[in-house]
Amino acid sequence: MNIWVTRPGPTPATIDLMPHSGGTRQGVWATGNPLADGWTPDATATPILVMDAGSLADDPLTPHPANWLRPGRAALDAVVARTVAEMNAERLCLRPHCRQVLSDLPSCRAFQNDHAPDRIGVALAPAAMLEPSMVDDLDEHLERLFAPGPDLWSMVFLSDVRCPSGGVIEAGPLGSGTLPRETVRRHLAPFVAAGTPIVIEGEDVAGQVAWLSGAGGL
Repeated sequence: MNIWVTRPGPTPATIDLMPHSGGTRQGVWATGNPLADGWTPDATATPILVMDAGSLADDPLTPHPANWLRPGRAALDAVVARTVAEMNAERLCLRPHCRQVLSDLPSCRAFQNDHAPDRIGVALAPAAMLEPSMVDDLDEHLERLFAPGPDLWSMVFLSDVRCPSGGVIEAGPLGSGTLPRETVRRHLAPFVAAGTPIVIEGEDVAGQVAWLSGAGGL
């Protein structure tokens, strides 16, 4: 597996994406709400620029009904077009969230169908794409998310799923929550193309890699 890890970026609003095996930075995750007034991504040269899917709400974790209608997609498409024209990166990748414009499989598929996959991609971020009501059927929802396979997901962000707090899923280090390891392992190989970056977020990378590898190794 092509494991990447997160590291603090050069500014508080950026996170560097580094190969776990060592080497130079391969991506920058420009955090924040790209649909907010004044948002601009990090301009540092990088192979991949990652940004969140964005929300029309002031708080990106608060649902806004227009996120899933034409105004949401129009706003996101405008930001994507501007970012691609101005970015100092080879590829842009959007990270979905259940409360944002790209929230689920259909919205991600529709977005990718409208954009050139060689320049713009979509990441699979299971913990961010789950609502609290889905926790009791994690295996089923994970199977649906992974199923599109390598023709859709160009990156995978892996973190664990913790018990909801305040109506929002809490992401945590792998092994700290309820994410079913064997389900994830069963889907990574057949449904994620070889070489696809698998991003492990947070601290204790060695422990998280050990959790993911299990007895059978990576």
